[in-house]
Amino acid sequence: MRSTMYLYNKGSEWRRWDLHVHTKGTNKNDQFKSDTFEMFCKNLFRAAIDNEIAAIGITDYFSIENYCKVIDYVKAIKYNTDFSPHEQNLIEKILILPNVELRMLPVTGAKRLINIHCIFNPNYISYLENDFFNSLECSYGDKPYKMNRNGIIALGRALGEKGDDAIAYKKGVDNLTLAPKDLRDLLKSNKELANNTIVVVSNSNQDGISGVQKHYDLFENEPGSLEAIRDSVYQISDCIFSSNEKDIKYFLGESIDSPEKVCQKCKSLKPCIHGCDAHTEDKLFKPDNNRYCWIKADCSFEGLKQILCEPKERVKIQEFKPEKKFLYNIIEKIKFIDTSGECKFPNYEIGFNPGLNAIIGGKSSGKSLLLHMIANEIGDKTDLKDYSDLLSGVKIEVYYADDLENCKTATDKRVIEFLPQLYIERIVRDRIVSDKKKVKVRYFDTFIEGLIKQNDEIKDIFNKHNVTIQQANSDINLSIDEWLKLDDSLNKAKNDLRPLGDKKAIENEISKRETEKEILTKSSGLSDDEMKEYKRLIELNENINKEINSINRKQTELNRLDDFVKSISTNIKDSIHFQTEDTIITTLFSQMKEEIVQSINEIVSQYNIKIKEQNTYFVTEQEKLKENYLVNTNLLKPFLDKMKIEKEISNIDSIIKSEKDKLKLILDKEAEIYELRKKIDDIDFITPYTTIFNSYNAIQTSINQKITEEWDETETKIKISVNTNFDETAFVNSLSSSINMKTYLENQFENSGFGEGSKYNYRFDTHISNIKNILYKCVSENNRFNNFKADHDTEELLRSLLKDYFFMSYDIFKGSDSLQNMSEGKKGIVILQLYLSLSKSDCPILIDQPEDNLDNRTVYTELNDYIKHCKQRRQIIMVSHNANLVVNTDAENIIVANQSGEDGKDNNKFRFEYINGPLENTFSKDVKQKGILYQQGIREHVCEILEGGTEAFKKREEKYNIKS
Repeated sequence: MRSTMYLYNKGSEWRRWDLHVHTKGTNKNDQFKSDTFEMFCKNLFRAAIDNEIAAIGITDYFSIENYCKVIDYVKAIKYNTDFSPHEQNLIEKILILPNVELRMLPVTGAKRLINIHCIFNPNYISYLENDFFNSLECSYGDKPYKMNRNGIIALGRALGEKGDDAIAYKKGVDNLTLAPKDLRDLLKSNKELANNTIVVVSNSNQDGISGVQKHYDLFENEPGSLEAIRDSVYQISDCIFSSNEKDIKYFLGESIDSPEKVCQKCKSLKPCIHGCDAHTEDKLFKPDNNRYCWIKADCSFEGLKQILCEPKERVKIQEFKPEKKFLYNIIEKIKFIDTSGECKFPNYEIGFNPGLNAIIGGKSSGKSLLLHMIANEIGDKTDLKDYSDLLSGVKIEVYYADDLENCKTATDKRVIEFLPQLYIERIVRDRIVSDKKKVKVRYFDTFIEGLIKQNDEIKDIFNKHNVTIQQANSDINLSIDEWLKLDDSLNKAKNDLRPLGDKKAIENEISKRETEKEILTKSSGLSDDEMKEYKRLIELNENINKEINSINRKQTELNRLDDFVKSISTNIKDSIHFQTEDTIITTLFSQMKEEIVQSINEIVSQYNIKIKEQNTYFVTEQEKLKENYLVNTNLLKPFLDKMKIEKEISNIDSIIKSEKDKLKLILDKEAEIYELRKKIDDIDFITPYTTIFNSYNAIQTSINQKITEEWDETETKIKISVNTNFDETAFVNSLSSSINMKTYLENQFENSGFGEGSKYNYRFDTHISNIKNILYKCVSENNRFNNFKADHDTEELLRSLLKDYFFMSYDIFKGSDSLQNMSEGKKGIVILQLYLSLSKSDCPILIDQPEDNLDNRTVYTELNDYIKHCKQRRQIIMVSHNANLVVNTDAENIIVANQSGEDGKDNNKFRFEYINGPLENTFSKDVKQKGILYQQGIREHVCEILEGGTEAFKKREEKYNIKS
C-alpha cells in the first residue's frame, strides 16, 4: 500500500483560498439568515464546492468557538445526506483554518481601531486556550481581563452589563482591545505559538471598525501620527489583508520603497491575501470585483506559510487561475508499466506540476533514469543502452494535461527540450568538433544562434540574409559552370584554329597570287570586245553540242518506234486464233482475219513512211549544226593562243579562292574566340561573392542592434556579441587539397593575404581584394595557375576559392569578462543562464543536474533566479543534487527516488520507488513505516538527501527576514 501521506498529488498547485469568512453567530455584525448553524454549514460548503474553494479561514473576534463547530460538522460529513459521497470527499479535503480577529490599539486618526488577524495551525488548536487566549489581557480601569470567554464576560460585567453571560460576553467583545506590544511580546516569548501563527493586518471595514483603508498611505505619505501604527503593527505582521494593487506592490518592494527599505520599515516583505469577509450567505466566497485569492501551495498550514517565503510567486489576487501555460505543454503524470514480473517499478501514477519539478535521490536511485525514460518516450531519443537489462519488460506512459486518458509517445510529436547531464559543459568544451565526415560542427555557435533565433525579428533577419547568401552561392556555382563551359569551348576553338595555318602567311599568298593574275591579264592581249566575242563563240558551240546530242537521243527513240511498228503486223496476225469444226465458220473467220491483217499492214506502211521522213529531217538538222560548229571553231582559232594565258589566270583564281576560304575559316574562328573571350570576361564571380561578404556583415550589424534593443543587460549582466568570421583554416586546407604545396601559398599567390607557412590572414578591408588577386591567377588565359596535384584542376581550385567560409560566431560577456576567459565552471553557469533567459520555447524542459561542477554559493547567486523565471513560462523537470536549486527556486513538486538496497535503504515493494509532494510537506521520521521513502516528509527528505538542505531552507526563510 502507498502511504496516505503520498497519495497522488502534483505538489504545490494554484487553488482558491478564502481566509476571511465569518459564520452564523459571529461576534460582530451577524447578518446570516440561516435558521441553524447546521443549515449555515450546509450553505457554506455548498458554496465552497460550487466555487472550488480549497481552504477556508473561519473568522471571529477573539474566539475559535464557531471554527470548532465547523470542524465538528466536517467530522460528521460522512453521515450527512445533504451531500453526495463525492461532495463529502471534497468537503473533507477542504482545509479549515481558525482565524481569530483582534482589535488593536492605538486608535487611528479616524478614531478607529486597527484589526489584526491571527491564523492558526489547526494542529495547534488544543494549545490555544492556554498559549493564546489565556495569555493576552485587556485592562479596564486598574484590572486586567483575560481574552478567554470568562475574561470577556467579566469585562462585560465590569462595563455594567447586568444580563446573562451571553449578553455580557457580547458587551465584552464590543469593547475588548489589545495593545500590539502584548501580541508581539507573546509571540516572541512563545516560539512554538509563533511558529503556528500567521499574523495578518486587516483593512476590512465590513464591521465598521478598521481605520486603515489603504495600507500604502501609511508609507507613501508617512504622517507622523501614524508612525507608531507602522512600527507597532506592521512589524509583527506576516501578511496583509488587502486586494489593493498599490498595497500589493508596496509590500513586495515594487513601489516607492525598495525591498530593503520595506524590510527596514516593516521587518519583512509581506504577501497580500484577500477574503470575502462574508457576513451574509450571499457573500460567501464572493469578494468584491471577483478579487479571488489564489495560493500556490499544499492545502495545509505549512502550505500557507510558503507565501511568507515567496510573497510574490505563491499568492495572486485576481479572478482567474494564475497558471497560464497551455495544457498541451504540461506533462500531467507518468505511469510505469512493468510486465517483467520482477517488481522493478511501481504501478502507481506520479503527478507532475506545471512549474518546477525537482527529482532528487541518492546515487543510483533512479532519478536520472526517470528523466531519460520520459525524454525517450516523448521523442528525444536518449541513450538507454546501459539500462537495457533493467528496462526489459518495462515501459513508461506519459500523460499530458490536455488528454488525461491517452498517453503520448514520439509519434504524437509533442515537443520537449532535454538537457542531459554535462550537456552545457560539452557545448562549452567542444565549441568546434568534426563529425564522422570530418565536417566542422560549431556546437557552441549553433546553440547560441538557436536561442537568439527564437526571437521572431532576429529569425527574420537571418532568414532574409540567408536567402540572399544562398542565391549568391548559387550564382557563384552557375558562374563557375558557365566559365568552365566557355573555357572548354575557347580551348577547343584555339585548338581548331591552330591547324588552319598562319593567317599572315595566307594573306601574303593571296596578295602574291592576285599580283600574278594582274600581270597575266595584262599580257593576254584580249580586249574586252574580243573577250566578249570569244565567250560568245564558245557559248554557241556549247549550245550546238547540246542540240546535236538532243537530236541523237531523238533518233534513237525514232529507231525504237520503227522497230515496234514493223513488229505489229506479225504480232497481230499470230495472235488471231479461232478453232471450230464448222467449215462455213472457219471460212468466215479466215476472211475476217485476212481483212484485219491487210488493214494493219496498210496502216503500218503509212507510218513507216512518216518515220523515214522524220529521220531524214533529223539527219538534215545534224548536218546543219555540224556546219555551224565548224564555222564557229574556225572563228575561234585566232583567239586560242591568247586563251592559253587565260587558263593560267583561271588556275590562279582557283588558288586565290582556296586561300581565301582558308582565311575565312581563320577569321571566323578568331571571331568565335573573340566572342568566347568576351563572354568569359563578362562572367562576374566577385559581385555575388561580395554579396555574401556584405550579407554576413549586415547580419552582424543588425543582430547586434536587435539584441541591444531586446536584451536587458541590466537584469542579467550578460551581453551577447555577434561577429562575422572567416574560417581561415578551412580556406587554406581546401585550397591546399588541390595545389602542389611544395611551395608556400604566399609564394604561389603573392600579395593575396597569405603569410608565413601558408597561413591566410583574414582582414575585413582587404579580403575581397585578396580573392580578386587569387581569382585572376585562376582564370587568367595566358598565365593561368597550373601547379596542381595529380587529378586536380582549375575547377576544384575555383570552387575551393569561392566557397562560403564565412560564419557567425558568438561571444558572451558577463560583466566585463568574456566567456573565453572564464573558468569551465563559470562558462557553464553563464551558458545555462543564457539558455534559461533567452529561450522563448514554452514546451517542457528536462534538465539533468545542471549544477555539475558548481559550488552551492555559485548556484544560489548565479542560477536560482533564472530557474525561477523560467518556470513561470514553462514546465521544468529537473534532476538535482543541489539544495539551493530545489529549495531556493521554490520547486513546486519534489520527486524523491530510491533504489531498494542502496546504502541499506529498503523500499516498500519495488526495486525503484518514487514519492512526490511539495516542499511544505513535512512530518517527523517514523521508522515503523514500511519503505524508506514513506518514513518522513518531503522537507525531511530534502534535508537528508541534499547537501546543505537544512541551510537552504533557513536561507529561504531568511531571504525576506521571515521569522523562523
